[in-house]
Parts: sequence; structure tokens; C-alpha cells
Amino acid sequence: MTEPGRSTVPGATDTSPPRAATHELFERQARRRPRAPAVKGGGRTVGYGELDSRAHALAQRLTAAGAGPGTPVAVASPRSVGHIVATLAVWKAGGVCVPVDPLLPRERSERLLVMSGAQLVVGPDEQITGAGAAGEQGTAWSPRSQGDERTAYVFFTSGSSGEPKAVGIPHRGIVNEALWTRDTFGLGPGAIGSWLSSPGFALTRWELWSPLTSGACVAFADEGTEWDAAAVQRLLLAAGVTWSVAVTRLGEQLMELDWPAGTSLQALITGGEQLRTWPRNLPFRVYNSYGITETSGVRLIAPLPASPPGPDGNSLPPIGLPIRGTHAYVLDDEQTPVAEGAAGELYIGGIGLAHGYLGRPGMTAARFLPDPFRGQGQRMYRTGDLVRRPADKLLRYVGRADDEVKIKGVRLSPAEVESALLAHEAVASALVRVDSRAGVVCYLVRRPGHTVAAHDLRAFLAQRLPSVVASPVFVELSALPLLSSGKADRRALPEPHPDNTLTDIFEQPHDGLETTVATAFRTVLDVPAVSRHDDFFALGGDSLQLGRLKGLLEQALGLTVPASALFAERTPRQLASLLSTLPAAPAPETAADPAPRAADTRWIDGLSDDEVADLLTVIERTEGP
Repeated sequence: MTEPGRSTVPGATDTSPPRAATHELFERQARRRPRAPAVKGGGRTVGYGELDSRAHALAQRLTAAGAGPGTPVAVASPRSVGHIVATLAVWKAGGVCVPVDPLLPRERSERLLVMSGAQLVVGPDEQITGAGAAGEQGTAWSPRSQGDERTAYVFFTSGSSGEPKAVGIPHRGIVNEALWTRDTFGLGPGAIGSWLSSPGFALTRWELWSPLTSGACVAFADEGTEWDAAAVQRLLLAAGVTWSVAVTRLGEQLMELDWPAGTSLQALITGGEQLRTWPRNLPFRVYNSYGITETSGVRLIAPLPASPPGPDGNSLPPIGLPIRGTHAYVLDDEQTPVAEGAAGELYIGGIGLAHGYLGRPGMTAARFLPDPFRGQGQRMYRTGDLVRRPADKLLRYVGRADDEVKIKGVRLSPAEVESALLAHEAVASALVRVDSRAGVVCYLVRRPGHTVAAHDLRAFLAQRLPSVVASPVFVELSALPLLSSGKADRRALPEPHPDNTLTDIFEQPHDGLETTVATAFRTVLDVPAVSRHDDFFALGGDSLQLGRLKGLLEQALGLTVPASALFAERTPRQLASLLSTLPAAPAPETAADPAPRAADTRWIDGLSDDEVADLLTVIERTEGP
């Protein structure tokens, strides 16, 4: 196994894959090893020869039914041997495979068939039916090129708009991904991959065709297994899976489980969303990947260390470096490369980008642009994702360019807040919505047997995030809403209301010091009562009002209160605990002051530019020149 993401750098990834279609590579394996196991699941194992023979017979039936070059054919069967047979058959007949999850509501399935222009449908048991009115209303995808540039799949993606879009993926993109995976992870006879994702989710193409074009076997999960991490683990162990791709949230759950030291699993790859946790001493390697349907799948990958880097591992895992045949550009608004360490929008170029959006030439032209760095008719895809390229060259995800939210001058990524929440022992899963008007809304599911309080979560986040995340709203759910792909369904998140929001029970200050701090809070903020768990910022305070609070506390207690403490310890309970450890303010010095000690200023890194300016004003007003 080579080191993915280490051997390739932008500008050095031009190696081209063989000019063959996906099913042609599969057929080579079937001729070489007809008896080798290809697919196992549902209680049986099917060899390469049998799979190829069944696909050939179905392809003849499809041709007789009217399928031909460029004909969209829907495959509406669940995760099964039959689904793989149908996909191969469509390609053998020259058609375009349109996977439609059979679990989708009928109305949505019909809508997708209309969008794809599907003429035929292959259902369970390899039954062929006409698409009816849906196919008659659609517009068939006509590939502009032959050979491996023919369209292999039409997948549907909603992206950030929520409106389904049909994306045409060429064989060339799938082959490039599959052969890079084979070479990087050592897939071949004896290796076993897993198929966990929904048949209609684009991740399926990576799970299936990387093993099946290399002579390896695929073990597929029964319906419903993919929602249960423990059940997935049992499948991976029982089937002897060596290489597995999991949608990000499932991958995060798998990383938390206990694994036997002798597991066959060698590589777990997560993809689909930003990974928010780090592996911790697992008996296999974990990789974070970045890929989108419009780029024909995975395009960046990062091998992760066995344990979180640094003292706390609070940073988000990188999304990595380009795979073979890929160019990744980080550009500004003028489409000029940004400086090292700066954030910019990610553009992906190279082998096998999608043809575009079916029936949407305007949108295709806006997202698939000429590649000015390669020329010669090359294209690049504008992802809409903001990334940063630090000194180690491993790209870091920042957020969506069209969904950027700044609070008090600080750009907040929901994934960063989610990562911090997931580090809390009581939080099993989390989603975060950042809104410039409503602020930060945290949706969480508690671990069984744990209790959690709003003030505890606020204090926990305060140690890990910029101080602008001062007063998040916490909404507790029994489970997070998910799409059929396993990604989070953020549009289904409920609005906060008293029945689902975590609130603290009012507690009087416990001692005299807490009472003094609470009284100072009331005076500065002009509020009737302050609980020992009330956050200064959540009560309406701002950076400049800290100056008055600092003065009141120093006058009442005879202490020198560090300005940094007021940003970090924001409740009467927390602040009183800190103040109890401070020495009394020294008497005025008449002799020359000794040489000052260097102060620990790392806490300033979490402040926005505006807050740093406010802090300087606080110091000037309360400590003098």
C-alpha cells in the first residue's frame, strides 16, 4: 500500500488511465479469473464469470427493448448482486446507468426519471419495464465523445441549492479513480471491499468499481445495516473486508468503536462531508477524502495520523492532496492563486470531470470553466468550497463560499463547532447551524447514560472556539435527521423552541465571591437577576462592557483582574473560581519595576480583529497608560 496524498502534488498529476470503459476493465478480470469471488452478500457468493454472463444476457434483453448508445436506463433495485448485474448490462448495451434508490417516495422517483430522460427501468429480479410517461417527457443524454468519454452514470445531487440536478459522469472519471485506488491501496485478488452506501448515492461507484476492476471482491450490506455502526462493524469483520469507504458520519461512529487487534480491515476512508474527529489508536489506517459528484468522485485524500496531532486535536482533519490525474487550485475572486496560508475557493481540474448538468447549459457553463492553467480545451470545476493551503500543502476545508457567515468579524465553520461539540463526553452526534442573525444553534444527541447542561456545554466550547461563540442555543434531539445517502439533512432540523432547547435552572450564587461577581454582572448589564451559570455575553454583554466589569471587580475585591480572564471565564461560577486563586493587588511601587515576565498571549488567537481592538480599549480605560 502506497501513501495516498503524499506522492502527488498539484502540477504533477497528469498520468492518464487506460482508454477503456469501466465494464471493459471488469470483463478483463472476468476472462482472467472467472471463478474468483466478485460479490458476496445475502447468503451467497457470485464469481466474476457468473456475474459477467448474467450481465451479458440482460444486456441482450435491454438491446431488444430499445436500449442503445446514450440511452438512459434507470436501475431501481436495492443494494444487491442484481443491481451490479443491471449496471453492467446497461453499459454493455451502450446505455447510461441512472441509479434510483427504490426506497425513495414514488413521486420523487418519477421526478428523477423525468429529469434523466430514462426510457427503460430495470427493477428487482432484473425485470425490464418502460419508464412510461416519465421517459416520454425526458430528454436523453447525448454524450459528446466516444470511448471512455461516454457517459457512464447520471447521479442526482442537490448541492447547496436543494434542487435536484442530474450530473453526467463519464467512464474516464470512474476508471481514473478506480485504478488510482487499486495502485494506492493494493486492491487485487484476495482483497475485499465493502458496499455500504445507498445505490442512488454517487459514493457507490467508488465502492463497486475500484474492487471489481482490479479482481477484488465486494461484500455488500443488507438494507438498513448502514444506519447502525455496530452492525456495519460486524459485517466488515465477518466478511474479512480489507478496504472500506464510509460516508463521513458513519465513519466517525466506526472510529469510536472497539476493534480487535487482528482485524482484516487495513484502510477506512471517510467522505461526503468534513470529517470532524480524529482516529485514536485504531488497528487500521484512516483516510479523509474530498470528492463531489461533478468531479467524478474522490479528488483529494489525506492519510491521518494514528492519534490526534497536538495536545488536544481540536483542529479539523485536512482534506489532503490531489489524487493522480487531478489538479487542485485555490483561487481568489479574480481566479488568481492565493498566497500560502490564505483561504480561497477550490477549483478541480484533470481527468474525467463530469460532462455537466443535464438540461441546464447555463448552470453547466457557470460551474465548468476553461482551465487557464492547462489550456488546450481543459476544464476545471468551481466547487463553491473555501479551503486553505497551509505550509504543509494539505488542504484544509473552511466552509461554503456561498454560505459564508461571519459573527463579529470571525468566519465560523459549522464543522469546527461540531468538532468541538463532539469532543464532549456526553455528546454522541451533533449538527450546527450558523446564522448571522440567530447566531450559533447547536443540535445534539446525548450519549445514553449521560446528562448535559447548557452552561457546561458553553464552558466546554469557550475553551475551544473563538469567543464570538458566546451564547449558542442548544437543541436536544433523539436522533439527527439524515438523507438516504447518510449525509445530514440540515433542512429537516427543527427551529429552537422551549420544548427542545436546553436551558439552565436558575441557581443563586453559592458563596460571597460568586455573589460579588453576580452583583457586578447585574450592575454592568442592568439585569434583574444573575444565576451562577449565566454567561456574561449571553446576557447581552459585549467586549467594551468588560472594562466596567473589570473596574468594579478590582474595586470590590482589591485584586488585579487579568483582561484575558474576562474573555475566558464568563459566568459568576467560573470567574469566582479563578479570582479566588489571585493574589491581592500589590501596593504602588516607588522603586523601579523589575523586568517584566513574558505573558502567555495564546488566548488572543481566538479573538476577532474587532475584539482585539476592544480589548486594547478595555486595558487603556482600566489600567491607564
